[in-house]
Amino acid sequence: MAQCMYQFGDGHGKPDQVIEDRIRSLLIEPILL
Repeated sequence: MAQCMYQFGDGHGKPDQVIEDRIRSLLIEPILL
């Protein structure tokens, strides 16, 4: 998990709305069943 976040950006070192949205969609908004 950490590797994926560092590989694609963690949203802190390089602020980017797209990266933040990706992390949010993966962690905060998981796939609903």
